[in-house]
Amino acid sequence: MIKQQQFYVFRIKSSRLKEYKYNITLTPDQARKNKELISIGDSELIRQIRNHIGVDTEKLQELNKIKKTIKFQKSSDSNIKALEKIQKQIDDILFVPEV
Repeated sequence: MIKQQQFYVFRIKSSRLKEYKYNITLTPDQARKNKELISIGDSELIRQIRNHIGVDTEKLQELNKIKKTIKFQKSSDSNIKALEKIQKQIDDILFVPEV
């Protein structure tokens, strides 16, 4: 069975939007810290958006394989930095700003 891929979108309260006059600049990392980043499952809508913007699913699978390989290695500064870099690339692929 294939695991369903989760994608990420912002979930911002209307009061926060109003406070910032509907002009918020936010990165996925900041939103995650503020608990304003939520995951959504893959759907036809998300697939169509992904096809339209050209998400590279093969690259995503490759990054996940590399991440899994590094996780099984002994912990070191270089491995931690590599995991952070890979996670950033994965986040960039999975974040859907259009939604």
